[in-house]
Amino acid sequence: MTEPLKLVSHKAWFIPANRRTYKALKSIGFPTTRIHKASLSILKMVLVKHGYRAYVEPFSKIQDSFLDAATDWCARNGYRCSTSSTTQSFRFPNTKSGRDHATKIERKIKDFWTRWGLSGDISVTESDKYVKVQAATSAATRNPVITVKNDAEHNKRNVLDLGTHRLMTSTDRRFLLWELEVKTGPDWRPLARGKHLLTEVSDPTGIIGDLMISFNTE
Repeated sequence: MTEPLKLVSHKAWFIPANRRTYKALKSIGFPTTRIHKASLSILKMVLVKHGYRAYVEPFSKIQDSFLDAATDWCARNGYRCSTSSTTQSFRFPNTKSGRDHATKIERKIKDFWTRWGLSGDISVTESDKYVKVQAATSAATRNPVITVKNDAEHNKRNVLDLGTHRLMTSTDRRFLLWELEVKTGPDWRPLARGKHLLTEVSDPTGIIGDLMISFNTE
């Protein structure tokens, strides 16, 4: 049996937990790094239709694992740190090695924020004896970033057949592009096309639900 897909639940969103889940969701029509929980019923229908299973893990488990790893790393190297879900503080000796480790933990925190769509403030301060890294997570305001090698199909067209008409859409990092065509004999003739910022597109949940009901009708 195929290994189930893994989603991470964070506030109002489901986030693919790994590259495999992201690529699978993209292949069945969810080419995004976060899916609103209001779309759960639709997502379930699509997963079942394509033979996928999925389970959900809370983001707190992901974050705790990251922070535990950082704490263990500090302990092994004899450094002082204090971590919680919202703030983290690390202290290193003001030496070449200590400064390198401060840079490393700063980069790790920023990478974690980028991966899970978090925002926050982070600062590095020095005194005669110590280098301190202090971070405060403020909110989940950005799209998570999932790096997938050899996957640059941002402009791949999706086609929805509607009898004698068809709607084609594609996206890039900022825009939704669409084109409506009508069938005349064996050929397709364009009727209208447009390009809109992704932030200008209204919630498509209702329409997707109607389409999924139609798609699941025998």
